[in-house]
Amino acid sequence: MVGRYGGEEFLVVLNKCDATSALARAENLRAMMARKPIQTPSEPLRITISVGLALTTDFMNRDVDEIIHEADMALYAAKAAGRNCVRVAKSGVNEVGNEEVQGNTPVLAS
Repeated sequence: MVGRYGGEEFLVVLNKCDATSALARAENLRAMMARKPIQTPSEPLRITISVGLALTTDFMNRDVDEIIHEADMALYAAKAAGRNCVRVAKSGVNEVGNEEVQGNTPVLAS
């Protein structure tokens, strides 16, 4: 999962996490950040994050840069969709046994 917070990108790697759980964790992180404004001297500041998620069950046989690139492309799709959302790279969904990702999170073409 690649995300952007305050102009900075971050990477989270979840080991042994199925597609549904990974999506739920990404969405929970996004929602938690959006719920908790940061108090500044003048007023509360609403914080949001955009998340790109790449899924694979074949991590040991795939190029790490390729997986990160997929997550990064999904992140840019989240930003293009208006930010403050989660997007999933399609190629990763195909590798996890054709699991369907629930909800209204679009699955992207690679």
